[in-house]
Amino acid sequence: YSWYTFLAIGVAGVWAFAATFARIKQNKAKRLLRPMVSFVVPAYNEEKNISRCIMSLFRCAEKYAGLCEIIVVDDGSSDYTYEIAWATIELKRRRHPRVRGKVVRHSANLGKVEAIRTGIDRALGSLIAVVDADSWWLPDTMTKLVDYMLLNGKKAVTGYAHPSDGDAEVNPYVVLQQLEYSQGLGVARCAQSLGNNVLVVSGAISLYDADALRGILNEKSIHSVTEDLEITLEMHKRGAGVGYVKAATSLTIVPTSFNVLWSQRLRWFIGWLHNTISIHRDLLLRKSWLTLLLWYCYIFEYGGA
Repeated sequence: YSWYTFLAIGVAGVWAFAATFARIKQNKAKRLLRPMVSFVVPAYNEEKNISRCIMSLFRCAEKYAGLCEIIVVDDGSSDYTYEIAWATIELKRRRHPRVRGKVVRHSANLGKVEAIRTGIDRALGSLIAVVDADSWWLPDTMTKLVDYMLLNGKKAVTGYAHPSDGDAEVNPYVVLQQLEYSQGLGVARCAQSLGNNVLVVSGAISLYDADALRGILNEKSIHSVTEDLEITLEMHKRGAGVGYVKAATSLTIVPTSFNVLWSQRLRWFIGWLHNTISIHRDLLLRKSWLTLLLWYCYIFEYGGA
């Protein structure tokens, strides 16, 4: 176990070095012709968070040099998500007339994947940003994601998700998750971006090439509980480039109690197993850096725990 520990520390040092190199290597933004971006926001019983999410996307759209539209998909909510989303969009459209916005409603709860599919079927943009309703973006996040995607030829890109409770962020569970995310995203995922091996394009902050995302959702039946992981691994199997930008930031609501945190991690763990040993099990047998990374996760992250 001592040798195992020293090896894990050594690998962690490699991660840190690679992450530092990845930040230095990032291309600088040039004068680009920025394409239209469609924000798709799947929402289910998010009356407490949906307004803040929409307002942040309007601020992103105003700072973005291209055209934008915001499509909220209410997936059969039983609260006032639909009404609050409509009211927020109507209010912000008067102040930002160049940004289009609309709300689509499912008569029943069909699931997040169906809500995303409904949104992209109505999207006009050549780029699609999928944003969880309990997340909100900083004003320059969209511009940074688009610049990175265009300069590096990627088909999908994600950024840093900062854990929050939407308030003072002093809850001990929130603080611990901030430490966890700073290592998992700020170091490990940044290092993964060096070799086009980013494992997950997070639902809290994601930008896709519209044709690539439509192709996956129309050809594949996405049925795992971690749809973002399943979509990302499918993109890797199709040879699509996936990137990560640490400077692009989204804040996202995280669990503030042990029971909720346990349920979330159990769902993530089940989704990981479902994807890696069932849906995409062929990735474990390929000769690639991605395969090595998947085995690393099993040995050091799950085996170590």
